[in-house]
Amino acid sequence: VTLNTRIKPLDDVRVRQALNMAVNKERIVRIINNRAVPANQILPPLMPGYDKEYKGYAYDVAKAKALLAEAGL
Repeated sequence: VTLNTRIKPLDDVRVRQALNMAVNKERIVRIINNRAVPANQILPPLMPGYDKEYKGYAYDVAKAKALLAEAGL
């Protein structure tokens, strides 16, 4: 999935963070019988530059809603 970050409301980092937090990536992986790894960064795990320590955004609907409200949405 790509997002055009030059248009509203996606030009606001809080909206992009909220979108990331609103997706239950672990559940999606379970639905497809664990045939994937949840993406937590732009690079895939086997690519040079992938950071094993970086955890990405946790699934947190309440925080996502709060960020959207903060962004005026």
